[in-house]
Amino acid sequence: MKITKKVLDYCNEILQDERFSKIFPEKFLDEIDDKKVKIHFTKINLELFLKVKENSFILLESTKDFDVEFIASPLDFFMYIISKGSDKFSDRIKINGDVNTANKINDFLYKSEKFRLIISNLVGSEKAEKIENIYVRLRTDINNFFESATNDLSDFILEDITLLPTKDNINQFLDDVDNLRSRTDKLLKKHVKD
Repeated sequence: MKITKKVLDYCNEILQDERFSKIFPEKFLDEIDDKKVKIHFTKINLELFLKVKENSFILLESTKDFDVEFIASPLDFFMYIISKGSDKFSDRIKINGDVNTANKINDFLYKSEKFRLIISNLVGSEKAEKIENIYVRLRTDINNFFESATNDLSDFILEDITLLPTKDNINQFLDDVDNLRSRTDKLLKKHVKD
C-alpha cells in the first residue's frame, strides 16, 4: 500500500512549514542530508519514501534509487528506535542498501540527545523533561521484561527441562500400559470362564 499523492502533498506542506522546521535545530540532519530512505512496514504493507534535504524531511511518492531500506513491522521499528537499536529488535529489522548510509542512520537513531532536542523544541523544555522521564522508565521496564523473560527461559532450559520425560521414558510408559492392559484382559477372560 502506498500513500496517495493528495496525502503526500498535505504531509509535505506540514513538513515544510516554518513552525515544523523550527523543531529541528540548525544543521541537525546534516549527517544524513541528501539521503533517500525507504521504510517498508510489514503487517500493514505500507511503504514510506523519505528524502532528507536541507534540515527537513520530504515524503516522496516512490523511488527506485533509495540509499537505504528498512523492512519491519511498525511495532518492531518503533521499539527499535526507542530502545536505541536494542538487539532484541534490531534482529527483527532487515536493512538493505548502502552500508555507510545505514550506519549513519543507525548512529543518528542512537543519539538520544538529538531526539531530546526535537522534543524540547516541539513541546518545551519542562514537558520534554517529563517525556524523557517516562521514556527512561519505559525503556527500563522493557529491558527488565526481556531480561526477566530471558532468565526464566534460561532457568527452564538448564534446570527444569530434566522434569520432562524423554522418548525412552514415554515408550517405557506406553509399554507398561500395554502390558497392564494385556494382563487385565487375561484376568477378565479367566474370570469370565469361571
